[in-house]
Amino acid sequence: MNLFPRRATLAALGLLAANALATAHAQTPNPDSDKETSMTHARAMLRPINPAGAVIPGISQAVVVEHGRTMYLSGHVPMTADGQVLPPDLEQQLDQVFRNLDATLAAAGASSRNLARITIYVRDFQPDQLPAIRRARDRFIDPEHPPASALIGVAELFHPDVRVEVDAVAILPLDA
Repeated sequence: MNLFPRRATLAALGLLAANALATAHAQTPNPDSDKETSMTHARAMLRPINPAGAVIPGISQAVVVEHGRTMYLSGHVPMTADGQVLPPDLEQQLDQVFRNLDATLAAAGASSRNLARITIYVRDFQPDQLPAIRRARDRFIDPEHPPASALIGVAELFHPDVRVEVDAVAILPLDA
């Protein structure tokens, strides 16, 4: 018997994410801030671990959180701001999902550089979809310092037109 049905789990993650956002200090990002300083700060918080012989392109085998506050991002889906689900092209849906994740991270004063882990759920996953998934993901993450990642094929998602869902964990600076 499954004690934690998917909806309950997603609801719990949503509450955790909302709590993380509600307790974060409200700061307006400085448009003049140096992108390199932000990248260096995120790299100082997150240290990728990649032991010899355990190489999967584009991911870190593990990420050590050196310091910071944890932000749990609920499953993000390929919906536009007006609530429309994109057509079923996997790469287009992933691009929208990552734009949605980016907006959530930005609302907390973070970016994709703050991601410690992402999990990509693909409905009816087939191995030949991997290049499209990697292309979309690599447009969003820092490929030099990728988060720990998992790709999970699932039978279905919350809506029949949704082919992909992504949840994540990010680490925010203590002062953000």
